Amino acid sequence: AGLAAKARARAAAMHTAGKESIAERTALVKAKVSAAYAAASDRAAARASSAKAAAATAGAKVVDATEAAKAKSKELASDPAVQVTAASAVGGASVLGAGGAATGLLAGG
Repeated sequence: AGLAAKARARAAAMHTAGKESIAERTALVKAKVSAAYAAASDRAAARASSAKAAAATAGAKVVDATEAAKAKSKELASDPAVQVTAASAVGGASVLGAGGAATGLLAGG
C-alpha cells in the first residue's frame, strides 16, 4: 500500500503542477492579447486623429480658394473694361443670333 500511495501522491502533485502551468500560460496569453489590443487601439486612434486633421486642413484650403475666387469675380465684375467687353459680346451674339434665325426662317421655312 505504501508504493501505491506514493504513486497517487506523485500523480496528484504532477496534476496540480500541470494545472498551475496551464493557469500561468493562460494568464500570460491573456496579458499579451490585452497588450496587443491596446496597441492596435492606440494606432487606430492616432490614424483617425491624423485623418481628421488632414480633412480640416483640406476644408480650410477649399474655403480660402472659394473666398479668393469670389473676391476676384467681384473685382472683375466691377472693372468697366470687363463690363464693356461682356456687353459687346452679348450684343454681338444677339445680332448674329437674330440674323441667323432670320436666315434660317427664310431658307428653311
